Amino acid sequence: MVLAETCDEAPFLRCISGNCSCTNAIDVYEEERRQCSTPGGYACKETSECVTNAICKGHPAGKDFLGRCICREAFTLQQNGTCGVKVPVGSVEAD
Repeated sequence: MVLAETCDEAPFLRCISGNCSCTNAIDVYEEERRQCSTPGGYACKETSECVTNAICKGHPAGKDFLGRCICREAFTLQQNGTCGVKVPVGSVEAD
C-alpha cells in the first residue's frame, strides 16, 4: 500500500483510510511501476498487464481467448503473485 498523497487513480488505484490499493482485489500493486498488475496465473490480454518478469501467454485456442500471466524462464511464481528470481537447486539463499 502507498500513502494517499502519492495515490494516482489512473492505474486502477483507490484510496482507503489514507492508503492506496488496487481496485481489483486480485491485482498486485507494483510500486516501482506505480500501477496495479495482474499476478502470475491469472487471465490477461497483453504482457503489459502482467506483473514484472511475467508475460501474457496466449490461449491455445487462439487470440479470441484470454491468455495467462506466466513468469519468464529465469523467474518463479511467488506466494504474493509476483515473479521472483529462481534459486538454483542445491544453492543456499543468503540471509
